[in-house]
Amino acid sequence: MHILLVNPRPPRAGTSFTRIRTLTLPSVAAELMPRARVTVVDEVVQALPAGPFDLVGISSDTPHAPRAYELADQLRARGQRVLLGGTHPTAVPDEAMAHADAVVVGEIEGLGDRLLDDLEAGALAGVYALPERPSLDALGVPPVDLLPSYSQRFQPYPVELTRGCRNACRFCFNKRIHGPGFRRRPLEPVVEALRARSERMVLCMDDNLMNDPEHLAAFAEAIEPLGLLWGGQSTLSVADDPELLRLLQASGFCWTFLGLESFTPGSLAAEAKAFNHTARYGEQLAALRKHGVMPFLGVMLGLDHDGPEVFAQTGRALEVLAPAACAFTMPVAYPGTPWHAEVEQQGRLLSCDLALYDGHHAVVEPLRMSTEQLVTGYHRLARSFYGWRPALRRLSRNLQPRRNTHRAWVAASFLAVTQGYRRYHRKIANA
Repeated sequence: MHILLVNPRPPRAGTSFTRIRTLTLPSVAAELMPRARVTVVDEVVQALPAGPFDLVGISSDTPHAPRAYELADQLRARGQRVLLGGTHPTAVPDEAMAHADAVVVGEIEGLGDRLLDDLEAGALAGVYALPERPSLDALGVPPVDLLPSYSQRFQPYPVELTRGCRNACRFCFNKRIHGPGFRRRPLEPVVEALRARSERMVLCMDDNLMNDPEHLAAFAEAIEPLGLLWGGQSTLSVADDPELLRLLQASGFCWTFLGLESFTPGSLAAEAKAFNHTARYGEQLAALRKHGVMPFLGVMLGLDHDGPEVFAQTGRALEVLAPAACAFTMPVAYPGTPWHAEVEQQGRLLSCDLALYDGHHAVVEPLRMSTEQLVTGYHRLARSFYGWRPALRRLSRNLQPRRNTHRAWVAASFLAVTQGYRRYHRKIANA
């Protein structure tokens, strides 16, 4: 039995910011491989093989859904059986079923045997879902080497320590696939895999590394002898634990992505992110830098409490904080979520083109400014932030004393990320 797994290309050519290995399709492959031969293709860098295959599985988030549906329709027209999964089909399985023979809702673990039994019997059909989230207690390490080579210097090895998130931010979509809360996975297989790998850079794919600080500390202690450089997405609470920061620094933890989202307390409260305290942002980022951690920030523009003044306010705050990089986004009301239904009922949904649901296009009408003000302010702030002069000022702030090996990595990574974001924002502004 031969199964093809596909990551569909972005909806617009040239709008993929970076190409890194993830665990999505390798995790699907791990569930199927005991009984099937699996080939993984990423349309960003590869053409689809001719086939035929016993099954083609396509994983998609919302902005990639149009291409996933287009590809699924083309394959089915040639008599190919197609399985859809990922965050978007999970949210709207009835919509996805119009383009597939079957749809996986939620996570794949625990569904492999049922899927393959039905496939062999010629009875693959309908929605496949587990009544409860699968346990991760016996989870192995996904076969990452099935993924293509992206020919980039920045190719970290992806790992997972926990799945899900202990927070419940209103705009976040991941809880729709992972459910509320989080689950730990055993660390031993991950650490053993890292010992055997040649990569010295590691990317934790967790939604929130601070789900379980003790679990995180145990991982840091276990990998300290390996001489790795690593990072992942966290919350500002990591900066409030000096002992954990000490362990992380010793293990090679050198960057983290932090979703600040806003500098307005009202917006933070409305998005269920009141655990972020704007008055402490500077103090917390200083604690991270003191321990050799380079902060990358996420800021959302156009939230319900944001007026036209938000762009100047955010620009001034970022100049003071001097993060290594900042991912600017606009609110996205994902289909299948309560917020999507709410804004649709309010008449604030600006577009049903799923390709625009990427955080870089206005799809929700703001309450306190015009859509034109939002789009113009968003692009102006991004251009200003990623100008080379302010970028070089931020670089000096992020090259504070740290291990010598880290300084070279910080400088190279900073310049690469800055150039990447400059090109990306130019592309989306002209798309």
